[in-house]
Amino acid sequence: MWSSISDIQFPNTLPEAVELLRLKDSVLIAGGTYLAAERDAKITTLIDINPLLLDDTILADNGILRIGAGTTLQKLVELFDTTGHPYLAGAQISCPSKNIRNQRTIGGEWIRHRADSELVVMLEALDIRTEWEQEIILTGIEIDSEAFDTTALERFALLPSAPAFAIVAGVRRGDRVRIAIGGSARQIYTTTVDVDELQSDNTAAIAAIAGKHFCDDHVGSRRYKQSVIATGLQRVGEQL
Repeated sequence: MWSSISDIQFPNTLPEAVELLRLKDSVLIAGGTYLAAERDAKITTLIDINPLLLDDTILADNGILRIGAGTTLQKLVELFDTTGHPYLAGAQISCPSKNIRNQRTIGGEWIRHRADSELVVMLEALDIRTEWEQEIILTGIEIDSEAFDTTALERFALLPSAPAFAIVAGVRRGDRVRIAIGGSARQIYTTTVDVDELQSDNTAAIAAIAGKHFCDDHVGSRRYKQSVIATGLQRVGEQL
């Protein structure tokens, strides 16, 4: 733990956890990997929702895949190994450590909404539906299973094992493609375009808009990243 923590609460129900979350400088903890890594000194109270047995089931029904917020990233990786769903590969790429994947949950990953998480970028492209307890605690997500057949993910990194500085994901439905672009950016950019726009000079225009969320750094200039994003868009278009 870290020095600023003075209290740990163990609610008996999710509604009780919601009420406790109104306490000043409090935060929910489930897997806790991000909290432990950052050790924010402003946080004084942890609200442990692990004992509440957050839903960790994965159910497919009537073309909808529902994933409980308590599902670990490792469980998603194991599902990917047996089903081959492209987006599930993002669970492994976004968190290379199996030990951490066994702790980190889909709920925590979505709440953190890291722009450099391949999984989150892919989920944005899939345009998931979310379920909440009082619109505060995420309890699950739903994905249109048919989208898995028309899904593409491209990532760009200095090394395969290094975090991606540009991530492009696309999901095609009919003649339209929902695009999500992330990486070393301030936020994930999403848009929906005609599939033909990914096979023409329009990719440069899309990349220029997405590039506004990037900046110059040790990897390269924003202009360079825009060109990489344009390449990613073209590759996604070719796959779809």
